[in-house]
Amino acid sequence: MEQGISPDPIFQMLTGFWVSKVLMTAIEMDVFAKLAGKSVNMQQLQEILEMESRPAEVFSTALVSLGLLYKDKRGKMGELTKEQNDYYYYSNFDLTNAFLVKGKTGYMGDIISMFDKRLYKSWDKLSHSLKTNKPIKQEEGGDAESIFNQAKSSNQAVEQIQRFTHGMYGISVGPVIALTKVFDFSKFKRMMDIGGGSGVYAIQVVKKYPNMTATVLDLKPVC
Repeated sequence: MEQGISPDPIFQMLTGFWVSKVLMTAIEMDVFAKLAGKSVNMQQLQEILEMESRPAEVFSTALVSLGLLYKDKRGKMGELTKEQNDYYYYSNFDLTNAFLVKGKTGYMGDIISMFDKRLYKSWDKLSHSLKTNKPIKQEEGGDAESIFNQAKSSNQAVEQIQRFTHGMYGISVGPVIALTKVFDFSKFKRMMDIGGGSGVYAIQVVKKYPNMTATVLDLKPVC
């Protein structure tokens, strides 16, 4: 090993998929919505997640280590007793509540689910795609563009587009709020968002500038 050089960055790259899959699985199981507004002990967490003791402990430990769940050692009345000292309580972090609880304005769960279902598997075929210069087949993950091409003949594709559009809404709220802070729309009365998807940009701009009206133009399945 070269002196002063740590292999940690390589190890983080190597195990990055562990982090992704833990997050994707938590979204699939709706963990954060089930814990919203609650602080539960391990037994209660098992019941909520419908898991046995060992997997519940392993999974919750992973979520705590990623900063998605908060683990607090406290008593129900705020003071620790000898008996209560053996219990930990689990709850959502502020970050989790803001972006991973279904129904919240900034919810990113839909885009995470879309990445899980459509992109996660396709990255396993990266070397094949690089060597052949061809996209991954849809059944192996595929790209987002393919679902738009199939939308005219497939109800399932339309549903996928809806999930994709919802997902893009969640990850676009932050950038558009920033946009309304750095660009002055007060001089304008109308805007058109071409390929506007969920209308997140139009919605946020008109919210902040009531003098504006906005039109969103997109494909029929998206609208």
